[in-house]
Amino acid sequence: MKNDELLSIGEFAKYSDRSIKSIKYYEQLGFLIPAFIDPETNYRYYHPEQVALLEVAQFCTELDIPLKDVPDFLDNGMRLKASALLQSARRIAEGKLIKIQRTLNAIAFHEDQLENVKAYAKNPMPYEAEMGERYFFTTPYVPTTSISEFRKAMLYTFNKLHQLGVTNEEIFDMENGIYFEYDGLEAKRYYFVEVPCLYPNLKGMVKTVPAGIYECRQSNKTMINNTSLLTGTSPFIAIETEMFSDPYDLNQPLWELKVLKNLKNR
Repeated sequence: MKNDELLSIGEFAKYSDRSIKSIKYYEQLGFLIPAFIDPETNYRYYHPEQVALLEVAQFCTELDIPLKDVPDFLDNGMRLKASALLQSARRIAEGKLIKIQRTLNAIAFHEDQLENVKAYAKNPMPYEAEMGERYFFTTPYVPTTSISEFRKAMLYTFNKLHQLGVTNEEIFDMENGIYFEYDGLEAKRYYFVEVPCLYPNLKGMVKTVPAGIYECRQSNKTMINNTSLLTGTSPFIAIETEMFSDPYDLNQPLWELKVLKNLKNR
């Protein structure tokens, strides 16, 4: 039986400063259930105290917690699991901070490339770059004759990595390109995407690229198949990647070749 204290959905909407549409949506989500539904008219009625649930919804919105998750933090309808709510909000916020930091890292990386390109244009001589140990997920190399074929091959490599459970967020600020290794007897080439660590599910598909002082040069043509640059009797590795330039020519990008020479037999 309807209690005189109960408010119709229109009255409750006005009382809570919400739209009727929003109140019906919250009911669909399962956290704002009418205190009484008239069995004859199907009219919905709400208790004034239920406005607190709307405050919970507003709080969750401010914490970036999806409204569909609100029922998970309510016990017996009107008791808020505060610790669980805050823990969830912290996980969401920390995840966003990680994404923001990756974005800032990517921006800084490409800004450094722009400065590098400008410096090389003024003095087009080989230069040195110190690099730490890195990990490359690789797929077989097939020679390409155009930038579109190269990008198609790289897209295959990315898709393969995604199929193995690595997300774009994890490799957003990582390099990709062509990896060349020569052990003193045999030369091998691979397409690669850098990954942040040795994932267990990528065992056997990731190469550990050694730290060292790499000799670098830039060109508007790919250099990874240039035998005059990649020759020698001692083991070495080479990495070729696209450079970010201003302007950036999508059909004829700038390339950087990084070579680490005089490696011990690996």
